[in-house]
Amino acid sequence: MAPIPGAIVTANWELVMGSLAGGPVVQGQMWIMETESDEKGKAFLPAWGPEPNRHGGHIRDADPQMFVYRAGYQPVRLDNFNRFMQSPKPGTPYGFSLDSLRHSLWDGETIKLSKATNKKYAYLNTSLDGVAAGLDFALGGGSCDWKLLPKMTIVLLDAHLVHRENLREDRCGALDDRAR
Repeated sequence: MAPIPGAIVTANWELVMGSLAGGPVVQGQMWIMETESDEKGKAFLPAWGPEPNRHGGHIRDADPQMFVYRAGYQPVRLDNFNRFMQSPKPGTPYGFSLDSLRHSLWDGETIKLSKATNKKYAYLNTSLDGVAAGLDFALGGGSCDWKLLPKMTIVLLDAHLVHRENLREDRCGALDDRAR
């Protein structure tokens, strides 16, 4: 397995509240960040916090939710919940972390990316729409969170999963073309 340099890695700590229908409703992001894998295929995201919760709701059990994307490969979604489901830790009820100090269970792990079946239309046969939804790119509330994820924002714009007008560049500032 060869390392994959230049893969975009995002992490987000999504805040949710319950709904009358019983499912979670996204209130915003507690924190989001982005990095790229180096020439050895390694990626590093620094620790952060504590931060005040400005959006309401609570951090989900899946946090941090991470997405790994590289052109020509299927995107991968990772979170603590599916990591617990793959190798449960003794004493952790239902695979959820109840600790207020959170960390990624993927730390130090190798993440495998699969080649996309059709590179020209890789966006169409992948779950990039799930990346957009998972990063809450609807931006109905006027969030400028995309500024923390400029490279992934460009990917989602190119895939027509985010509309440029939703970035509210007049208020949030221009998308930095140097992120390309």
